[in-house]
Amino acid sequence: WLVKGRSGWIITDDGMRATVAFPDADSFAAALDAGTPVPADVAVPAAPAVKPAKVAAARTTAARTSAAADGTPVKKAPAKRTPAKKAADAVGKAAKAIEEAVEPVVKAVRSRKAAPKETAEAPSVESFPQPEAVAVAGDFNTILGAPENWAPQYDEAQLTLDALDQLWKISADLPAGFYTFKIALNRSWDENYGAFGTFDGPNHELHHDGGTVTIRYDHRTRDITIN
Repeated sequence: WLVKGRSGWIITDDGMRATVAFPDADSFAAALDAGTPVPADVAVPAAPAVKPAKVAAARTTAARTSAAADGTPVKKAPAKRTPAKKAADAVGKAAKAIEEAVEPVVKAVRSRKAAPKETAEAPSVESFPQPEAVAVAGDFNTILGAPENWAPQYDEAQLTLDALDQLWKISADLPAGFYTFKIALNRSWDENYGAFGTFDGPNHELHHDGGTVTIRYDHRTRDITIN
């Protein structure tokens, strides 16, 4: 019955027939909502004929002229609402009621469609149980600014967890040389890992040409990578 276009609601021929079968806004909206079919014997309301309107206007003018000549007050006849006008009014009221009811539903549907998109754009990160702290404890802690070497309790020796790849990392500018160290957890030696991720194993070794070096610790393997 009604089609939503850029300029608003447009009524179809079947909708025009519906305005005859359901003349007021309430019955029209109720029939539209319930899917009530339009009776087959209801015809599309026709626009008023042009010629009879002109004749009627001529008669009205003549009557006014005659009345004016007699001195009789002329009373204006009330304008008659044509079937097409009644149909248009009914359609307008029904369309407004339908639009007010439909718009909130459309907005709600659009909101529900937008939500999965936002969820899909969020990066999926698989978390892994991690220690509270990870430190690189070795013979270069003082170069990092710590008060002493082989001391996992100081802030200067702590690595930072990258939540995206689940790796602990630290970068430092070290002079050229040979260095040894271990990975110690939770600022103590109670749990530490050496070469090849071995618990309390031999020291990691670093032959460095000088410059920035980055150490990455993977708690899933207890081992490190250096570059």
